[in-house]
Amino acid sequence: MSSINRIAAHVADDALTAALSGAEHVRWLGALMDAIRLDAEHNQGRRVPDLADLGQHLADEFGSWQGPEVSNLLDELADKE
Repeated sequence: MSSINRIAAHVADDALTAALSGAEHVRWLGALMDAIRLDAEHNQGRRVPDLADLGQHLADEFGSWQGPEVSNLLDELADKE
């Protein structure tokens, strides 16, 4: 396998990992939004602050990983052009 093919395969694998991770986080955040809605409807919103903090944590964690990951993939592709 040529060097460019190995790099392309590596970048494709990393991009797939990033996409799958993004899908997982979207699923988690969707479930969290459902929990917030249900808590507001059936529990007078008693857990909303905690649930919102959890959502912020998930978003921050994913954002701190995703941004650099995408940047690294783009840099890796640019270096090989």
